[in-house]
Amino acid sequence: MVTPMSNHQPNIETQLRRIRNGSYSDVMFIVSPFVGLLIHSIWIGETLSFFTSPFLSIFNTALAGLAISKYVQCLAFDLVGHPARSRAANMVGFTTLFSFIPSLILAVNIHSTEKPAELATYIQFSIFVLTISIYFSYLKFITNLDVSYTAPTNHEVNKGDNDFPEQKLQAESNE
Repeated sequence: MVTPMSNHQPNIETQLRRIRNGSYSDVMFIVSPFVGLLIHSIWIGETLSFFTSPFLSIFNTALAGLAISKYVQCLAFDLVGHPARSRAANMVGFTTLFSFIPSLILAVNIHSTEKPAELATYIQFSIFVLTISIYFSYLKFITNLDVSYTAPTNHEVNKGDNDFPEQKLQAESNE
């Protein structure tokens, strides 16, 4: 008997493991061409040309886009009320604002000029360092994600000790 695919949904731990393994392979496929370009520029003796070309900004844009897509995949999990959802949403915004958009702008600006400014090289490299750290923070985030977390219900939240009963507040306000 054939059952529908929806009955065979993998659990969250399996999905997270697949995303983690996919993350490492994605980085290898993104990094490989740029490492090849860097090795080629070192080989021909023009290492500085690699850092003044738009290649580094294109790499930053690709890696930041990959990090954004992975954080969005984390948002797609059924983790209602999980604190990781808000962290992942914040990281999407942070990555977009501080890495993806500036790298894209730098790549276009460097590509459109014959001789880019030296400041663009330093900015490009600092965004590179930021993008690498964002991606590694994503890997740490996905590795440490606790899928056994359950959000407290309204009953559990209201069940807590009442340290400030109304009578105590009224007595203090009457004094």
